[in-house]
Amino acid sequence: MITFPTAIPSVAKLALLATIFATTACTTTSHPEIMSQAKTAGRLYWRVYPKSDNTFYLIPRPELTTQFPNPEAMNNLPREQAEKMATALNSALQFSVEKTNEGGTLMIRVVPEPLLEDVLEICRQKPAQLFLESRCQKELAWSEKGYRPDIYLKFDACEAVALARALNVIYGKKDSPSDLCPQLPDHVAK
Repeated sequence: MITFPTAIPSVAKLALLATIFATTACTTTSHPEIMSQAKTAGRLYWRVYPKSDNTFYLIPRPELTTQFPNPEAMNNLPREQAEKMATALNSALQFSVEKTNEGGTLMIRVVPEPLLEDVLEICRQKPAQLFLESRCQKELAWSEKGYRPDIYLKFDACEAVALARALNVIYGKKDSPSDLCPQLPDHVAK
């Protein structure tokens, strides 16, 4: 069975991605569907980059699958396959909040993981997003210094919900409901 990132919600989209993995053929960011998504949303989350003349990769790298169990397989895709995968992933993109218990430690994540450039863009917006003010002060200060002490983005529940909402807004995606922060009004980040 093939597993995909939790941000891809429907069985139909999972079937589409499974088909893409089983076939070969694609293009880089010149692919018409990818460019259409970029114009519609104003940005793309998953992007295709050439590794060599014949192989391509996506950044950020999609979750590994049982068909591609190692990073090398995901980093050496035929051009058309990489572009089809990016198109399908960008079409299904929706940021949500995931709460897990890993080895007795409660983990709250924004899924898929936010790109730091997107977090900084949200932080630069005025007024600062509710529940993100403290986070944004740190992120902007680190950005000015050109040094971030940790690449992992750790959030509390309300930060994660506010950030997921703000990300969905800047990517032109529908918001994903969450009950992890009841004090966050529905109109925040819209």
